[in-house]
Amino acid sequence: MKKRVLMIGMSPNIGGVESYIINLIRNIDREKYEFYFLHRGKIAYEEEVINLGGKIISTNVTRHNPIKYIKTMRKIFEKYKFDAIYYNTCDIMSMDMIMFGKKYGVPVRIIHSHSSYKIIPPNLLHRFTEKWCRKHLNDYATKLLACSKVAGDWMFAKNDYDIVNNGIKTENFVFDIRIRDEKRECLDIDGKYVVGFIGRLEEEKNPLFLIDIFAELYKKRDDAVLLVVGEGSLKSEMIQRANQHQVLHAVKFLGVRSDVNQLMNAMDCFLLPSLFEGLPFVLVEAQTNGLPCVVSEDVSRESNITGEIKFISRNELPEHWASVVSEVKLSHDRRKYVDIIREKQFDIKDIISSVDKYLCGM
Repeated sequence: MKKRVLMIGMSPNIGGVESYIINLIRNIDREKYEFYFLHRGKIAYEEEVINLGGKIISTNVTRHNPIKYIKTMRKIFEKYKFDAIYYNTCDIMSMDMIMFGKKYGVPVRIIHSHSSYKIIPPNLLHRFTEKWCRKHLNDYATKLLACSKVAGDWMFAKNDYDIVNNGIKTENFVFDIRIRDEKRECLDIDGKYVVGFIGRLEEEKNPLFLIDIFAELYKKRDDAVLLVVGEGSLKSEMIQRANQHQVLHAVKFLGVRSDVNQLMNAMDCFLLPSLFEGLPFVLVEAQTNGLPCVVSEDVSRESNITGEIKFISRNELPEHWASVVSEVKLSHDRRKYVDIIREKQFDIKDIISSVDKYLCGM
């Protein structure tokens, strides 16, 4: 009989946590596990989740109606009798699913930290619940995991935890010169110096500063092009900022794409000036592809798997960032980096082996 796993953390938007979860489901033994998702509205990758055998449990109830919420959760947990709860999160302001799991006898209850930044609770109640959750982690969770040491230390403090790397299917990101030529021709960027950004266009990714950096880079070399892959609430402001800097013609907003691995082949440098990160998937992917990366010092140093990442303080002016970006050099052999990524156990096969062990309660 398949083990029933309640998977928590899949939001409507595609991001690092969502990428981690879908990669896991794509590659784990689905004859052994059956994954369930609780949600209101749609979730990221919903169609693929269902095609891969995932089960969607729809509910419109929220914590704002606590009596109805508790009754609904009781019915769900009593009906499905989960074998494990796998809670993937970037904050610890709530662990109610883990608590329900303990109450209704779910033997494996995992919390997995995917962030290294103290998200400020929006109000007094959230501050209180965050403090309470941190104090009672080991009372309700049976295992604590983190994507990096900095993410584990931040969320779990002095509690013991294990690290599970953000693994990828490395063969999908090996550099391919043929794909590079095809994508650069398709995007009309032949002969250009191509800087790439992939992520949500939200405050934590610092996308307006990204535009400021690129504007300074364009002053240094007018063959520069910026590829922006992703969507978010700051997109319109980014367009306005690019227009103010008179570089909008050199910025290509590509939206959410399913060919990210191919687009990386077309890039010459990857730029990530985030306000905070744990160990982002996109940096594992970029390094596997052999891309030099320029990132903020607020990104975990553990992300520098290949030695091709340059860290810069966000306090530095855009001109300094642009100088560093303009000076990075592409390796003559971008295909060699996949071996380094695999040696450091960032391949999805290594991650699946670890997660399988934890879901079985070992």
